[in-house]
Amino acid sequence: MPQRIGEQPNILNPRRFSRSLLADEMGFRNSSGRPCPLHCASPPLHHDKAMNSRVLLLRGINVGGRNRLPMADLVELVADCGGTQVRTWIQSGNVVYRGSLDATALGQRIEQRHGFRPETVVIDAADFRDALEAVPFGDEDARNVHLYFFDGARPDATERLESLASAREDWQLREGVLYLHAPDGVARSRLVAGIDRALGVPATGRKLSTLRRVQELVED
Repeated sequence: MPQRIGEQPNILNPRRFSRSLLADEMGFRNSSGRPCPLHCASPPLHHDKAMNSRVLLLRGINVGGRNRLPMADLVELVADCGGTQVRTWIQSGNVVYRGSLDATALGQRIEQRHGFRPETVVIDAADFRDALEAVPFGDEDARNVHLYFFDGARPDATERLESLASAREDWQLREGVLYLHAPDGVARSRLVAGIDRALGVPATGRKLSTLRRVQELVED
């Protein structure tokens, strides 16, 4: 799972602090009943296949005719770099695999064969499931809910995101995940356009609907 952000609390959006109190009741507790970070929540039992699976998300491929990467090639490259039982969902670079993947080597192989190196993020199956279960928004407008995954963030990320968000955008920042509800879409969102600068690291985003289909692959 992407690393935690220092000692900051799990819910970091001051405008939505009341929701953070609800999020604390969503199961993020250890066996003693004390709250714990997202990555240490005790998961329910799942079959071995799901628990041993990982999710790989690639950023910015097959968008507007740029950074073209056929999924058949991606499956082959992931297998060459250590992944097994590789499966993909649609063309945006959503991969479920087992085994130990060398993501750095994967990026190099993609660059050698296709001429560009996409940002990648790898998430353990349990952490991926927990991230989806922790979505703080209801399903009334799920099509406009997005998750952005990243590794670490600058200490002032909360303030920077706050300065970019519109009055209609709702967001929450957790360890390695930014949850965003953008009822007006993300195409013209100042927050989305500035998310990398605000976090200080690249962030890879997906619609909640896409991530739920990826979760189905994990559990299949």
